[in-house]
Amino acid sequence: MSVPTGQQACDGGDFYVSQTDGHGQRSCHSYSSIGIGVIFFAHGAQKLLGWFGGYGFTGTMGFFTGMMHIPAPFAVLAIAAEFLGGLGLIFGLFTRVAAFGIFCNMAVAVATIHHQFGLYI
Repeated sequence: MSVPTGQQACDGGDFYVSQTDGHGQRSCHSYSSIGIGVIFFAHGAQKLLGWFGGYGFTGTMGFFTGMMHIPAPFAVLAIAAEFLGGLGLIFGLFTRVAAFGIFCNMAVAVATIHHQFGLYI
């Protein structure tokens, strides 16, 4: 199997962006992690900063705690999981923690909201 220049294949056949850091070590970061990170960063930025047409932290907290009756600490964790988890996946920092936070956030979303609509909304 031929691997394009500047990339290396992993066991599953996915391609990774490879770079050399200042010490001559090669670090890899998958395109899928970057893509998922961008999606979750954008959704977290809506909730935290009000970017991309979102309501910002105050509006989101009001909706989560008032309309959805989510306790405030869990609402803050949900916002942080999307925003900081997205950044973590984009930059490759604490990726396991970031992925776990996003997984928990989406598991709760499926269990509380999306289960009634099925796979397609």
